Amino acid sequence: MTADSTHSSTNELNGTPQSNKPLWNSNSGQQTPLISNNKSPFQNGTSNVTQQLNIQEHEPLVINKTYNVYLSNLEVPNIIFAATLDDYVNATLLITQMNKHEQLSKVQANSYKSKLTVGQACAALFNGDWYRARVLETGENRVRVQYIDWGNSGWCDSILEIRPLPNEYYKDPALCVKCILDGIPSNEKLSQEQTNNILGILVLDLKLEMTVLRIENGFPVVQLNLHERNLNNEILSIFSSTNVTKQNQIVNFDSNKPDINLSEMHHVQLTTVDAQSECFHVLLMRDFLPTIMNILKDWNANKQPLTVQTKPDTLICAQYDADNLWYRAWIESITENGCRVYFVDFGNEEIVSNDRISECPDILKTIPWQSVQIKLANIKLTDDERDTLLRDFESERLEMKIMQKNQDIYLVDLLQNGKSLADHILELRKKEQQQITPKPTEIPKLLAEPVQQKLPKTPVPISKTKTESFPQTANEISRTISQAVQPIVDLLQRPPTLNNNQIFQSGITKTSIITDTAKKPLFSSSNTTPKQVLTSEKDNDTSVNDNLTILITEQRRQNRLLEQVIAAINTTNSLLTQLVQR
Repeated sequence: MTADSTHSSTNELNGTPQSNKPLWNSNSGQQTPLISNNKSPFQNGTSNVTQQLNIQEHEPLVINKTYNVYLSNLEVPNIIFAATLDDYVNATLLITQMNKHEQLSKVQANSYKSKLTVGQACAALFNGDWYRARVLETGENRVRVQYIDWGNSGWCDSILEIRPLPNEYYKDPALCVKCILDGIPSNEKLSQEQTNNILGILVLDLKLEMTVLRIENGFPVVQLNLHERNLNNEILSIFSSTNVTKQNQIVNFDSNKPDINLSEMHHVQLTTVDAQSECFHVLLMRDFLPTIMNILKDWNANKQPLTVQTKPDTLICAQYDADNLWYRAWIESITENGCRVYFVDFGNEEIVSNDRISECPDILKTIPWQSVQIKLANIKLTDDERDTLLRDFESERLEMKIMQKNQDIYLVDLLQNGKSLADHILELRKKEQQQITPKPTEIPKLLAEPVQQKLPKTPVPISKTKTESFPQTANEISRTISQAVQPIVDLLQRPPTLNNNQIFQSGITKTSIITDTAKKPLFSSSNTTPKQVLTSEKDNDTSVNDNLTILITEQRRQNRLLEQVIAAINTTNSLLTQLVQR
């Protein structure tokens, strides 16, 4: 089967019009050997020219060598025309050069003074552009040509769409090679669906790896690959799908799970957080995945509407609500609103209405499911951490190293660029702990120890004015401590500080004073230093002793208050530590 019958559908499949080069036509036909000469068949307008300039064929490809190529044309199911990277660039440049050439861009008619012959080189029009071509067949008012640098063929008006090829365009050899796909039968009769599926695999203008296996009848027999995909095998699987019946068959869940080599490294993509604790579902990025996606890319319910009643344990196609795209799905149960389905290639579940369900294409029924259930080894994840990993790495291509298998769950290590996702979680935990845990605050030694009153060796009298102010000062201290203890959270945010500049002066002796969170001193010294009272020695001793007694009593009361503050701080710190540990 050729691609002639699928010209319009193929362009639609690729999504862009192929207007700049002659693509997707069929049957190149037999190429007639040309006779080499130095003269153009169109020179001097002679009608009996038999000798022609020759455009050389592409140089032979080397067996067992892999080339990076683009496909320029197809003849379904097993014929391709391939161009190396250099050929592809040169062919594209040639289009631009030819369409600027004065001989071709000038409007003219009846360019040929001689009769066109099979095998003759010429310039032929395709979608408004001129290309190098060779005559394959002649008619009364038209000729069929092969576009030499792209491989496709078509009919042209012999007067309006054919012109002499300028001499400078004979020097370059053909810029594509006709090849045969290894292992693909050529005598199979394909349905339109199978043809479209093959065209969805052999995508034009996509760089592929082509390995030449051998030469048969002058044509290279090749193997096509796209990264890890074996395109020959994908096409071959399309032929086997003809034996699959159209009706929905009961599909066993376990029998369709993919086979995984435990010793190999696998490329995967995170797809969903599983309902089971600590588990994910990952998509295996294997050969058949692009086939699945290409076939379902433009799928809709009208292509293959469901003709049988929905029932559990059957494979269908379902439209996912989040993106309105179609995916393979397995019906778990029937609900009032439709079907509860399991998307077999991605691992998530959803209830879909009956108008969002379609028959599964035959070729997709034979492909194993691409989703597996995994759990990260050597680390336990919270639900939030699983969501974080899915959010951060959902679009990334990851490497999966399998540690062991526990029933249907694979215990794995997931790597991105050599870095484990488990290490990523540990780093996030460390950062989170640093943000929550406050910086350790050392309790000053003065706050941790009772304030000791140093008694002077020689009693020094205290002024009466200062002594009388003690009751009032004590009341102020009580209010200040009370205010500092009540808001415990504020104490955590602003630990008590000491103001060593606030000193109660008593002659030679100085006593350090504690301040609250607002740095208000518990003890405030008067602006003036107490003056000594000149009186008798006995009166002085009595007065000093009384004042010292009051001072010591007051100091002890302060110590008890400070101990209460310290106890409150310690309790709060203990609660905070428990909170961080949780």
